[in-house]
Amino acid sequence: MKNEEKYESLIKYIQSVEHLAVALSGGIDSAFLLHAANQALGNENVVAITVKTPYLPERDLSDAVEFCKSLDIKHLIIESLVPAHIRPNPIDRCYYCKKFEFSAIINKAKEHNIARVAAGLNADDPADYRPGISAMNELKVLFPLQAVNLSKKKIRELAKKYEIPFWNKPANACILSRIPYGDYITDETINRIQEAEKILQNEGFVNPRVRTYGKFASIEVEKNEIVKFTDEELSSRIYSALKKLGYDNVTLDIRGYRTGSLNEGIVEQTKNSS
Repeated sequence: MKNEEKYESLIKYIQSVEHLAVALSGGIDSAFLLHAANQALGNENVVAITVKTPYLPERDLSDAVEFCKSLDIKHLIIESLVPAHIRPNPIDRCYYCKKFEFSAIINKAKEHNIARVAAGLNADDPADYRPGISAMNELKVLFPLQAVNLSKKKIRELAKKYEIPFWNKPANACILSRIPYGDYITDETINRIQEAEKILQNEGFVNPRVRTYGKFASIEVEKNEIVKFTDEELSSRIYSALKKLGYDNVTLDIRGYRTGSLNEGIVEQTKNSS
């Protein structure tokens, strides 16, 4: 099925509900879904809802706010601290986190007389370890992009066509994905990761990750950017900046950035047990 045919299917799917709340994370998938919902239902029948937590990347919140303004869509922001029950960071942390966030989104939507909530999961998402999907399924969240089998690649192509400003924005997963399961989540750790990744972004790295093991940092960047670290001045500057943030050791992962790298062992175990 061609992109335009899939887009028409998406519009028809969304039109099956009269009103819709879109969980807006600030990434391209949820932004594209919001754009489609706006076309399908009109901005008077759509709201965007964002849960603002310390682990939501700051640039994602900024992008979400600006995008809603550009569409003239009501944007509701729920402010929250890190929920106490996810701080121990269990292996199924994402389940409890999504259960918490989407319960809040559903309640906020009901306050505005909207019964259905949709999330921007795409057709590629189930490939990774994603216990959060189970939580959303339990809450009966809609996945319109999955329903019409839209992959990330196709979404970017359509988003470019419809001039969504950050159609090529790199994936920017929740900050908690940088912390190994079982390591207690503190606000200090979250802030350190946010600041460390800003340093790398300011040095020109497109999509850096700072995996954090206590006070040990493992940097992941795109493979074509690894060569930049052969510049001794740049490497020293980054090392010194991260040391000031409280990291005792800083290393570079020569395998480069990989989506969900902390889940690699878990995904393999799941395959072997299935």
